[in-house]
Amino acid sequence: MRKMAACGQETPEKLLGRHRRYLEKAVAGEARMFRISHDGLGAGSIGYWKRMWRGDLVYETGWAVVPGLQGARDRRQGDGPADQCAVW
Repeated sequence: MRKMAACGQETPEKLLGRHRRYLEKAVAGEARMFRISHDGLGAGSIGYWKRMWRGDLVYETGWAVVPGLQGARDRRQGDGPADQCAVW
């Protein structure tokens, strides 16, 4: 199985290496990755990590949603506009 990446496909070895790095950083408290779910199934991921940017320590984030669910919305009852944003 291959995962599509922004620059092409990743081999299973590269995918496992990236996963290993995510786990190591999570244990060290430097990063967190979360699963995006839709109807109980995996729909993507979102995460954040520390990095240096222009001499300052900042948090960077990245996310991905499977193509079939991009743009899908799960509208839930709420009190305001923020409660009607996409939620998976």
